[in-house]
Amino acid sequence: MLVTINEVLKPAHKAGYAVGAFNVYNLETAQAVIAAAELENSPVIMAVSEKAIEYAGFDNLTALLIEMAERSKVPVVVHLDHGTNLHTVKKCITCGFSSVMFDASTLPENERIRTTKEIAKFTHKHDIMIEGERDGLAGQEDDIEGEGRYTNPETAAVFVEETNIDAFAVSIGNAHGIPTPDEKLDFPRLEQIAKNVAVPLVLHGASGTPPSQIKQAISLGISKINIDTDLRLSFMATVHDVLINNPELKDPRKMLTEVKKAMTEVVKTKIRLFGSNGRI
Repeated sequence: MLVTINEVLKPAHKAGYAVGAFNVYNLETAQAVIAAAELENSPVIMAVSEKAIEYAGFDNLTALLIEMAERSKVPVVVHLDHGTNLHTVKKCITCGFSSVMFDASTLPENERIRTTKEIAKFTHKHDIMIEGERDGLAGQEDDIEGEGRYTNPETAAVFVEETNIDAFAVSIGNAHGIPTPDEKLDFPRLEQIAKNVAVPLVLHGASGTPPSQIKQAISLGISKINIDTDLRLSFMATVHDVLINNPELKDPRKMLTEVKKAMTEVVKTKIRLFGSNGRI
């Protein structure tokens, strides 16, 4: 069933678990995410980047994901991830997405609250929920790239209150892409942010983050966790292995079936780590 982000994050926030947001960009990635969620009886978020929309085509991807979400046996959110283009964000809101993220981190400091507040007002008018980000992460994901600015707990409180967003993405040492060996989350900072901010908190760039750090982040208020790179790595590794071991293979569907199986296992593992399994 297609649901809003509040319908899955509010229970997670209250009960102390997190819901996974997994980036999808075609039929196979979406099938893997929903299959894992149904097997684990877990709510799930299918996240779509602006780059994925550019790749697959807005109408194609939107029709596919909304139809799959509506037919799913578990609650599924269709979510715009790291929206920066106002036209795209508003189009997602009016064309069936059940939540959007507006990333204000690349805007001038004096425009972040104003623009996010404007988008939040527009989303709520259409009964859509919004996630906001004020401070960008290090690393790179699609066209989103940055050096990373740690979230200030006091500034975060003002941003959330002024913009009226429904969820807030934190920057506490997490980074997009493959994590660096010395990557470590700033838990005292997260704890203070959670004390200052009433809405559910979001951890981006969590692919490869050690399970112990994930669990501690959830215990301190993280209710949504984004995974992209781990799925990409699984996809590419499986394609490589299938083609190496089956040089005579002529049917791409057989290869993609193995890809879906591999990605489904990755998503199942993350769902169990986040504690959202068995919540339906």
